[in-house]
Parts: sequence; structure tokens; C-alpha cells
Amino acid sequence: MPRPVWLLALALCLLPAVAQDLDGDGLTAAQEEALGADPRVADEFVSLLTDKAGDSPDPRRDVLQVEQASVGGNRYVWRVTFAEEFDPNTILHLYFDADGDLKSGRQNSTGTEYMLTHASRQARTTVYAADGGSLPSVPARLVIDGKRLYLGAEFDLKQVDGRSRYRLFVLCERLDPHVAVDSIAWAAVEGPGVSPRAKVRLDSDIAATEGFRPLRGLQTIFGLKADPSNRAISIREAKLEGFGEDITTEYRGISTLRTGADGSTVTFPITSPGRWYLGVQLYDGPGAEKVRVQLNGQRLGYLVATSDPKDLVLFSSEKPYDLKAGDSLELKALTSDGLYRIEELLLLKAAPPAWQPKFEISHLQATEVAEGTRVTFMTSWPVAATVELTRGGQTATVTEDRLLQNHRVWFARPDASAGQARVVVKAARADGSLLTTPPALVQAAYAEIERRTGSAKREAVPLKLLNAEV
Repeated sequence: MPRPVWLLALALCLLPAVAQDLDGDGLTAAQEEALGADPRVADEFVSLLTDKAGDSPDPRRDVLQVEQASVGGNRYVWRVTFAEEFDPNTILHLYFDADGDLKSGRQNSTGTEYMLTHASRQARTTVYAADGGSLPSVPARLVIDGKRLYLGAEFDLKQVDGRSRYRLFVLCERLDPHVAVDSIAWAAVEGPGVSPRAKVRLDSDIAATEGFRPLRGLQTIFGLKADPSNRAISIREAKLEGFGEDITTEYRGISTLRTGADGSTVTFPITSPGRWYLGVQLYDGPGAEKVRVQLNGQRLGYLVATSDPKDLVLFSSEKPYDLKAGDSLELKALTSDGLYRIEELLLLKAAPPAWQPKFEISHLQATEVAEGTRVTFMTSWPVAATVELTRGGQTATVTEDRLLQNHRVWFARPDASAGQARVVVKAARADGSLLTTPPALVQAAYAEIERRTGSAKREAVPLKLLNAEV
């Protein structure tokens, strides 16, 4: 009766890599990626603290053991084991006296430099300076697996002979109602030290689009949608987790908005098998939108929309993919800000035309008015520009504090005898190079208005569409 065994072995071979434990350390590849560990390297967990079972009335919050692994550089993972399956309705704090000095860190006689916390399936860190002041938190990572809770972070722990030596305190509380249920007192511990291995790159490290090309221009995108050789998969066919269809906004088409936290997903079913370029439509609005794209659990690339032009962007894959019926394409939101408005998924027979962003400064006007000198201009991309006003050999400078496309900058009102002034606008392109305008003369108020005669009923006012990708 060997056949069932062979079928089982074949089925295991066909499982996606993310669902397998590739290195035999008890964690799947997906879990290790979530913790910032290398799925191909078995990480050794070293026991730091143990506690007897039954000293807490709640076995799902009864801490039995705390272990530590070093997974690359100063990136560590702590594994906390409970008497029974861990209850996510729990607050768990790990307090670190990272240097063993009670006088440094949090000024409460504990010497705490770091706190690593789980609360309701979310992980966070708290960081204290040597004088007890607050420092920016560092990213925290989390995996829950039965009786075990894994927490990861990058902490600078005291190193002695290649080992981490510090003091650790554990506090476990029920979240609702809030009550302490277990703890392990402060103790000196020794765990693995800084690893010589390079850190695995995390989703949070992504700064630019990878594996896809952005394209703007509604006319071009609508043309791709109308092409009968292409296919579209509506978000109404997708599985939405932490997303919901937008039924309240007057938007041009069917779309979904992120309603949950980072980690929310939109999963499209592949209904048209074949060889296709993938086209993801993401509206680039306020906020830093970053999306991880996966096909059947395999990462294809990242979409980064941070320029905020308030326009639709089509991200098309750099290469075509052979898709089968039953495949699924997952889009995962990686940041906590941004709308993440996503439209239908496009399957494209051919690669879309190349697109290059425009960098132009236009409609520069500088006018003397009662309030001072007003400088207005437009840019074809969101940028914090610098404006220089020179008068009588003296130059005043104003740099904007936010990204804009319609700009208005003010300078103080000059003395009547100050003389003629000129303004120059400087703005950095995406590659960091500087775009500078020719000097423009400052005009007296209303001097630029051309007086016209005629009837308002008969005269036409020309309108222009500016900074539009068509």
C-alpha cells in the first residue's frame, strides 16, 4: 500500500515554500519572514528564563519559558512559551535592562532601555535614552503559533565574549478586564550575541517600486482598459481583508479603500489563464502607500506611491507571468497611512508604453501687494520648493515645509525705496537634481491684468487644464 505515501510526499512537494519549514527549526518560511529571519537558516533558540507551570490561575497566560535567537546583526527573536494555547487578548511586556546598569535608562530603579510588548495581536517597542528620556521606537515583529508567542526587534544589547548579557523582566496581563496574571522577576540572562550574518531585508526596508513600472495618464490607462485583448478583474471578485468597497465617495469607478491596519490585503482570483503582464491600479493620494505583490505566496515585487499627485497610477509588471485558473494575486498594504484606493486588476497582453514623469515649474508670478511680496507658481510634481528674492543686493530665502504642486510664498513688505526685485524658484527632481527658473521681476499689484472691454454675456474666458497627464 505505498501509493498513499507517495501521494502525500508529492502533495508536500507541491506546497508553496512559504507554508513549509525549509530549515527544520519549527517555523514556516512565512513565519520566519514575518520575524525578519532567514527561512533557509535554522536559528538556535537559547533558554533565558523558566517558570513552573500552575503558578498562574490562567494557563493561557501562564509563562513557562523565554528563549532568544539571533537572526542577523543585532536583530533578535524572543520565543515565549505558555502552558496552553496563547490567548491574544493579552498584554505581554518584556523589559530589558540592556546594559546591566540600573542608573541608565528608565528612571524608576529598573534601568530599562527597551520594552517589547504584545497587545491584541499587535507588537510595539518603547525605547529609553540613558537619561530616561524617550527615544523613537524601533519596529517590532510578531508571530503567534499555538502555545508560543514570537516577538522580534533590533536592540543593542551588552556584548561580552560574543554573547548578549542583560537583565530581563516578564509581565503578563489580561487585556479585558485588565489584570496582571503572571510575571517572572528581574534576572540576569545570557543569550546569543550579535550575529555575523547579514540581516534579511524586510518589507519595511522598501523605499522604491520593485518589479513593476509606474504609468500615469488617464487617457492611456483607459485605452488599456478598453483594449479587447486585455482582461480586467473587478475588486468585487476579490477577497478583501481590512479593505472595503468605496460606496460613499463620488469616484469615477468601482474601487476599494483600506479600512484596517497595515497588513490588510486584497486578493484577486485569476479567472483568465494565459501569459499576462500584471497591471495594478493604485490611486496615489496623501500618505505613503506601499504594497507587496505576491502570486500564490511568491513575492513578485513592491509598489511604492509616495509622490502624492492625487492621480491614478497603473503599476505594470516588468515581465509577463504564466497564470493558471485558480491562481491568486495578493496585494498587501505595508504602511499605516494612506487611503490605499485600489481599482480592478488588469491582465495585459503587451507591456504598456514607457512613461517618464515631467518636472516643470510654470506660471511663476511675483507681485507686490499690501501684505508684502506674493510669489505663486505651479510644479508638475509635488515638491517643497525654495524661493529666493533678491532686492538691492540682499537675498531673502523661503523653503516650503511640505510637498505641494500649487505654491504660494510670502515675503515681508519692502521699503518704498528698496528698488526692483527678482525671484528665482528652485525645486529638486526625483533624482535629487535641482531645477531652477530664470529670474522673474516682481510686478506692482494688478499690473499683470489686461483690461478688456465687452459684455460678460458675449465674451469667452479661456480655461486651461494644467499639470494633467493625458
